[in-house]
Amino acid sequence: MKRLNPGWLYEIVIVTLIFAFAGNLGFERYLNNNQSASFYQSQFGAAVTLACGRGFVDVDPFITQELGAFLSKVTDTFDCDNLPDQLTTRERDHWADFQEDHFYLLGAAALTWKLTGVSWTGLSWLIGLLYAFFMTFSYGLFRLGMGRPTAFVITMLFMVSTLQVSHLIHYRDFSKAPFILGAIFFTCFLVTKNVSRNSLLMISSLTGALLGIGIGFRLDALICLPFFLMSFLFIKAGNVFVDDLKNKAFAISLFFISFFLAGLPVLLTLSGGSNSWHVALVGLVVGMDPGVELSQLYKTVRVSADGYIQHIVTGQERLINGSSEYPAYQTGEYDAACARLYFDIAKHFPADFIARVYSLIYRVLDLPFHAAYPKPPVSGDVYLVFHKLRAMLFPANLHGVGIFFVTSAIVAIMVQSSRLGIFAILFLGYFCGYPVIQSSIRHYFHLEFVTLWAIGFLISGLFLVVRRMVITEGDEGKANFVINKKHASMRIAAISFGLVLLAPGLLYSARAYQTSHLKDIFNEVITREGEAVKMWEQKWTDTETIVWAPPIPRYRNLKDEWYVDTFYIRAEFDMEKCGKNEINIRSHYHGKKGSNDYSAAYTIRAPVTGSGKTLLAMPVFDSSNLLFSGFGMQKEDIPCLDKVYHIKDVSGFPLLLYLNLPVGWENEPLYSTMRF
Repeated sequence: MKRLNPGWLYEIVIVTLIFAFAGNLGFERYLNNNQSASFYQSQFGAAVTLACGRGFVDVDPFITQELGAFLSKVTDTFDCDNLPDQLTTRERDHWADFQEDHFYLLGAAALTWKLTGVSWTGLSWLIGLLYAFFMTFSYGLFRLGMGRPTAFVITMLFMVSTLQVSHLIHYRDFSKAPFILGAIFFTCFLVTKNVSRNSLLMISSLTGALLGIGIGFRLDALICLPFFLMSFLFIKAGNVFVDDLKNKAFAISLFFISFFLAGLPVLLTLSGGSNSWHVALVGLVVGMDPGVELSQLYKTVRVSADGYIQHIVTGQERLINGSSEYPAYQTGEYDAACARLYFDIAKHFPADFIARVYSLIYRVLDLPFHAAYPKPPVSGDVYLVFHKLRAMLFPANLHGVGIFFVTSAIVAIMVQSSRLGIFAILFLGYFCGYPVIQSSIRHYFHLEFVTLWAIGFLISGLFLVVRRMVITEGDEGKANFVINKKHASMRIAAISFGLVLLAPGLLYSARAYQTSHLKDIFNEVITREGEAVKMWEQKWTDTETIVWAPPIPRYRNLKDEWYVDTFYIRAEFDMEKCGKNEINIRSHYHGKKGSNDYSAAYTIRAPVTGSGKTLLAMPVFDSSNLLFSGFGMQKEDIPCLDKVYHIKDVSGFPLLLYLNLPVGWENEPLYSTMRF
């Protein structure tokens, strides 16, 4: 009988320990903190009916008092006997898409409840299992760049991270992490190892199935698909070019077959519209990205409310793109309209997008230090030991050094292999930059592993360098350096030259283009003729008066039928008239009870030198649930408002921009800046 390699025995023991430690931590953390967990529990009615053997039914959450109390988290448990014989489904709305888009998320909860009974605390077993797989895949990733001891320690430090432990209780947001880390592990394994043809096909199929299931937990897992396909440029799949192409084509085919078969329940619903580009537009809202200092002269999207995004998309389609139809919410047509608007914004504001990507890369790489909290996440001697070690190694006062460790690791990889170095750079830009779509940390908390991997890789490499001055090619996932002084020096010089020139060069080139381009767009808005509107005043509060006249007569009233009309207006403020240096106003909306408020504050300033008018331009909305009613101002500031124009002809405008242009705006930076 063939003896098992001792190395594999060590690996099995370590993986078992990590799986057990992580599973227990996840179980305990959720069990003790599930009251503060938030994952749209009110929408888990279909999981309840499935667990109770009644099928996957989007049941009315208040069909019984007991079900309503459970889904509202008033009670922790639910008895299936309290479901009525006749299940009443609720009216189809956007929450119905939640049920379908999260089929596996709800299905996994239902399966857990089938075994443990329907209760929120019962999900502790499921959360523990997900965290165990999350950390197991993390260990696999770490092993690709370091030896076993280092990988084990780094994994344990990652496991007790307060950032990870604080997110694991939020079932929906956390559930994507094991699938994303698993897909990244398999992708990197194929790139870094010379695998056999059968292994390539098996791993490709497994990755496809993993992502197919993952999108049923949260659609974020789909982000791994393009990168997996791109990685085949770096995978060695055969010694002969023709065989290499054949094997790769077969592997990609198996990947897609597995992906579609596993993800079929979700993919069928997404064919009618995934709402992904709507979510991406929400990510552009002012204040969503704390790492970027946005220009005060212009805004593209102002409010994060779903209704507002629908309004601005509809306005763009009808006024700019000339559509006569309202793209229905959460349909393929609406998705396409959102995508058009998103790419139009990116096309006209490339410097702002690049700044956001750079800012997010910096913030992602800084996660181990930025999220270094002194309070232990859980009790237990093992966890406390590693938590104290983590606090010692990653103090918060090292904020900002993550990019140094990652850059050093990339240089070290490039010294060994140009192929792997280029792959590492692309990996860094893709996975650390994609949170630009949604920059809230709940979308990228799991990427903390990137900097930890770089640190472990450098430590492992340092140990090897100390042990032997020349390190040759290894075979067990250790940090490998091929020391060829001439080639190494050339590669380091090329990397340094590229990083020093390419990254800032790209940003400054984009800024130069954007500045010139926006001047043309802004001047077009300023000089476009409009129809002057007569203004009148209406007292709103003791301190605020509404000044407005509708730009055109309103032929519709607030009613149940959904509609939205969009107008583009330009207001001119003459600060010399009122003798003030600065006034504060707000665009004022009012509407039905419970509707979102799109009102926004603006500061109007007098020219620092010279004279002239400050211009305020914006789209305004008249819809079935709210309408623009004017500018809210203090009574004594009203003389500052000189004229308001309704710009009926917006042909040639690329976007419905929000502009606040004082005298001399041409000399101001027309781009966003980064802050660290």
